Amino acid sequence: MSRPVITIAPEESLAEARGLMVKHEIRRLPVVEDGRLVGIVSDRDVRTAWPSTATTFAAHELGYLVDRLAIREVMQPNVLTVTPYTRLEEAARLLRDRKIGGLPVVSGAQVVGIITETDIFRAFQEVIGSGWGCRLEPGWGCRLEAGWGCRLEVELGPGRDALGEVLGLLRSHGAVLVSLDTLPGTEAGGRTLDMTVKTGTPDSIVSALERSGHKVLTLNMATGYPTSPAQPMVLVVVDGTAQSEHVVRVACRLASEHGVLPRVLLVVPPGSHAPDLRIDPADPRCFDEIIGGLLAAFRDIGDKYQVRVDTEFRSGDPMEEVRAELAHGVYSFVIVGKRSPHHHLGLLHLDVEKDDLPARLEVESPVPVLLVTPGMDS
Repeated sequence: MSRPVITIAPEESLAEARGLMVKHEIRRLPVVEDGRLVGIVSDRDVRTAWPSTATTFAAHELGYLVDRLAIREVMQPNVLTVTPYTRLEEAARLLRDRKIGGLPVVSGAQVVGIITETDIFRAFQEVIGSGWGCRLEPGWGCRLEAGWGCRLEVELGPGRDALGEVLGLLRSHGAVLVSLDTLPGTEAGGRTLDMTVKTGTPDSIVSALERSGHKVLTLNMATGYPTSPAQPMVLVVVDGTAQSEHVVRVACRLASEHGVLPRVLLVVPPGSHAPDLRIDPADPRCFDEIIGGLLAAFRDIGDKYQVRVDTEFRSGDPMEEVRAELAHGVYSFVIVGKRSPHHHLGLLHLDVEKDDLPARLEVESPVPVLLVTPGMDS
């Protein structure tokens, strides 16, 4: 769970709630009165109650309205809670079944924390042993920094003690097993292992497993970058403009024709977003929902080309973020849209700094750069 928990009193204003959410980068606030939980208010509640800019009210009148509207009037009074001793899987089930994003954690009458979807995802990452970093070299010859690891999916060979044999191979190569899960195999009665391993020589482990009759289905480094000598990677840089989907379509067509794996990096300059951003005044979606929609659209494009598309969003200086991504050393080339003249981030109504990222990439990128123009065939 997350703690200490940020709370708000029922007599506080709507503006105060939004200010707390922005300041602490959270999406929900337990409402506490005299030390007792009396409700919860989410960012959606705030957005729904927030006066629309598509009104005849003047700015000072809108400010007066949000200062006068109390949290008691917009909060959800019936709150589902858990205790510090509730099992994680039970909390996850409640979040899923009730279609909610967070559960206040209550001990006695006191709110001691809150468990959210993010906490569940973080716990899941810890269970499977993800979140490490690594340095990658082409092909299976992956060399990890000391103490880092990789994730293996292995189809067990025949034999009653196949699992014991795999564990023995890991031990003989000095590897440390961080997590292990068993799944049904591709053949009746078969088993597949999904395991995270702490090792500096994953290539030797793969070879030993294959020699022993086990089939290594996938090898993924801890950062989530798959490594395979048959599938090079391409970094696709987009900024959320109308041209972005065209750039992704071009990348997916090339990926389909040449067998490369596209990874789409959506970068928005810092300080360019706030929870109350709208596509238009009638659209209640917040910034996170818009970004999520964009990433989903990119993945849908990949589905149409029968190409798996990895997506990631970052807020930061575009050139710095791209430079950091290329530093992993796993990309064969970069695809980026060529914009001329510079224009704003139309979908989000954000201004993009007038810095010619494509031109800088052509000069600074350690790998070749493909510039996608609006007229390029996708």
